[in-house]
Amino acid sequence: MSNKVANNSDSKTYKEKWVKRFEFFNIYGAPNSSSYKLALKSAPEKKLIYFNFIALFVGPFYLFVLGLWKKNLSLMLIGTIINAVAFFALPPVFTIIGKVAIGVMYAVTTNYAYYLKEVKGEQGWNPFKGIMTSPDIG
Repeated sequence: MSNKVANNSDSKTYKEKWVKRFEFFNIYGAPNSSSYKLALKSAPEKKLIYFNFIALFVGPFYLFVLGLWKKNLSLMLIGTIINAVAFFALPPVFTIIGKVAIGVMYAVTTNYAYYLKEVKGEQGWNPFKGIMTSPDIG
């Protein structure tokens, strides 16, 4: 498997894990598609495809490094709202739950968002495009 991935204008070299992710998305489509869901069940490296452990722990920094600044700002706004509600309106345990939820949002959106940017040339504001929404929206 080559570490080169063709995108809109040129070819870049990526780490092997990104090449595997990009190829999976190219073949099976967006995470909200039935073909993706079916293929993911039998994929040997399913965690590599749908979950990004770096983004789980340092998501805001990692998305800026990947150049996903629009989606990052959207997720940061959502995270701020979640944290504010948890802090001001709910018992203290929900503050921790909110922080975990924000980390998980970053972890499950990063791989497909980076694929959209690098392979499809799409750089929108909707961090959930193709994950929770129709691939045509966002």
